[in-house]
Amino acid sequence: MANGRVTQVIGTVVDVEFPHDDMPTIYNALETAVGDQRLVLEVEQHVGNNWVRCLALGPTEGLKRGVDVVDTGQPIAVPVGDPTLGRLFNALGETLDGLGEIDSGDNWPIHRAPPGFEGDLRLPLTGRTRVHEVGLFEASPALGGLVRTFDAGGEPLECFYHHIFTTDTTIIDLINELGFGDDLVWNDSNVGFFHGGRIWDFVTPMDLLRFKPLPLIDRVRLGLVGLYLRRQKEWHRFEEVTAWEWLRRNVGQRGLDVIWGPLLRGKFADQAEEVAMAWLWSKIHLRFASRGAGPQQKEKLGYLNGSFGVYIRELERRVRDGGVQVETSQPV
Repeated sequence: MANGRVTQVIGTVVDVEFPHDDMPTIYNALETAVGDQRLVLEVEQHVGNNWVRCLALGPTEGLKRGVDVVDTGQPIAVPVGDPTLGRLFNALGETLDGLGEIDSGDNWPIHRAPPGFEGDLRLPLTGRTRVHEVGLFEASPALGGLVRTFDAGGEPLECFYHHIFTTDTTIIDLINELGFGDDLVWNDSNVGFFHGGRIWDFVTPMDLLRFKPLPLIDRVRLGLVGLYLRRQKEWHRFEEVTAWEWLRRNVGQRGLDVIWGPLLRGKFADQAEEVAMAWLWSKIHLRFASRGAGPQQKEKLGYLNGSFGVYIRELERRVRDGGVQVETSQPV
């Protein structure tokens, strides 16, 4: 664990200096002491000069510059599960109801990604308890979120997402749990890029090298930038810059004009130049994680026979059978 020292205290905002090669990650929990009282700080920002800016989760009266701080190496985590029902906690997971501490056996970080489209439905499926009555409200006429379906020539077709990645382990587990594992088919991606009146294969690194609308140096530059982003584990460094500006600097104007510009405008229209680079970083990681190795590497995409509406309908049936009230066309 890295050791730092307090450099500035302004109310509940505390700046801490660490060695340049041992900087804590955003949202890591730091520990220090005010007298004989433990004080937890949460890292919110890297501000330069080897300093991190933190939020104190407790009183800072008496905290002074130069006081030692320890990086725990992990975010704040709190108890979850049945033993927490009906109990009262603070943000550190410490009980406030005078009924003693609990050992739930499971602790989750307080900063977690929001549930995807499958999580919205799975919560009522797994979250029914003796204490709470669960209701599910959906703004659209049908359940499913981004994978809800509509009729297309007598066949169901997803409104938005129609495949999953190998990294979508939560939905894969849920599909297996619902009995549709054998209907989940994994196919090689078959993507084309339309430019100059023709469709260019655009799946593997070799396809990129064969993409003649760009000079060879720009093709190599695009590939190296993709490899660089794939290897970056920390997305916070991309928060303060747009994807448009970052790509202009790193893949060049030609690469932006021919490849990334049309892709961003096709997805975000007038807001294309305002999209955060952190978003693009996440997509690069997602797509590369579904690929194999080697110059002919292709990503694997998962499709459900009969559309994802098959498992959404089964999930809805189980939720309703469990006594959960389901209301569609009901925005909250």
